[in-house]
Amino acid sequence: MLDSLYKIQVGGVDSVQAFLSVSQFENGNPCIMKEIDFKDIISEAASQLKMKAENKKLEYIVDIPTEGNFTLMGDKTYLSNAVLNLIDNAIRYTPKGSVTVGLSMVSNNSVLFSVKDTGKGITEEDKKLLFTKYGHGKNSREVNVDSNGLGLYLVKKVVEAHNGKVWEESELGKGTTFFIKLPLNQSLKA
Repeated sequence: MLDSLYKIQVGGVDSVQAFLSVSQFENGNPCIMKEIDFKDIISEAASQLKMKAENKKLEYIVDIPTEGNFTLMGDKTYLSNAVLNLIDNAIRYTPKGSVTVGLSMVSNNSVLFSVKDTGKGITEEDKKLLFTKYGHGKNSREVNVDSNGLGLYLVKKVVEAHNGKVWEESELGKGTTFFIKLPLNQSLKA
């Protein structure tokens, strides 16, 4: 019973935090841009959620290059939350199979983060609700009863504030991949 109460309390705290973060963005609270290593953000997020994937007996693959300059101007807290949200969603919505976290350089001036799962995939109808405020897919509440529909909306706001792009590619029965593409700061390139 205590475990159930704890989960309810944590879910409530997460919901309040999501509402506060969205409110900050909508009220013009700016990102605090500093030089950050995006590779470190991805590595830390992947490490934080490794146990959650293992507890579900999912194959958890982290494909992050050991070399390369992934330094960009960004708000570490907001970008960390966006990455954590996408990885957490992939784990949460994948009943069996695998989750793969990846990072690559797509050109001399941008990086690409991806998280791929082998979950149910997203219907065309539900894709229209992705990244919208309070948007819920038809089946999302079956998997995540605590969903408040703000996670992907906030991810989109964060990525756009960093002059980036976020999108998904999904096929029913085969899973989904979410992507974040961010520009590297040209003055930081070696």
